[in-house]
Amino acid sequence: MLFPLLMYHSCFSSEYTEEQPEIINNRNNCDSTNIATSLVDEFYNWYIHQIYKTGNSSDYQNAPFKELAPDKYGLDIETYKQKLDKIHYFSEGYKSALISKNLKCSIAMMNSNHEFNPFEEMFHLGEDNHICNILWYDNWLGGQGENINGYKISDVYKVDSTSYSIHVHILLDDEVFSTADVTVEFQSENAKISNIDLNF
Repeated sequence: MLFPLLMYHSCFSSEYTEEQPEIINNRNNCDSTNIATSLVDEFYNWYIHQIYKTGNSSDYQNAPFKELAPDKYGLDIETYKQKLDKIHYFSEGYKSALISKNLKCSIAMMNSNHEFNPFEEMFHLGEDNHICNILWYDNWLGGQGENINGYKISDVYKVDSTSYSIHVHILLDDEVFSTADVTVEFQSENAKISNIDLNF
C-alpha cells in the first residue's frame, strides 16, 4: 500500500521563463522526495504557462501532419523527435513511448482506405480510429484548448527506492478538470518523468 508523503520545498527555481529552467537534480542537492516533486512542479509550471497558454502545445503534443505520398497523409515523426529532445524533463524511455504511439497512428493513417486531408478536416479511420486518439486531446492536461489556468500537486507516493507516483490536479477556471498520475524515476542519480496517465 502506498501512503502520501509530506509536501515539499522546491529544489529548483519557480520563476517562469520562455526556456525550460536548468535542472540540477541529483540526490546530493536535495532529498529524493523533494527532487521528484519539484521536477513535476517545474514541468507543469513550464508547460502550462509557457506552452499551453501561448497556444504552442501542438508543437510538443504530437507529430505534425505530413503528406508522405500523393494524397496519403501521416505524421512527421522526425520533427516530433526533435521537439521531444528539447524536453529535458522526460526520460528517454518515455520519449520513445510517445514516439511509438505517434508512429502507430501514422502507419494507421497511411494504411487507411478512407480518403481524407487532415490539414482540412478531422478524419476517421474506421476500426483503427482509436490508434489516433492521442491526436484529439492534450495528453498531459486532458484539454482541447479549454482555459486551463493552473495545477496543484495533491499527493506524492514513494513506489519503491527509485520511483515516485505524483498526483497533479489540472485546474480549469480554478476547478479540478483532470488528474495526472505522473511517474518519476531516478536514473543514474537524476530524476526524470517516465510516464503521465490522465484520469477524469
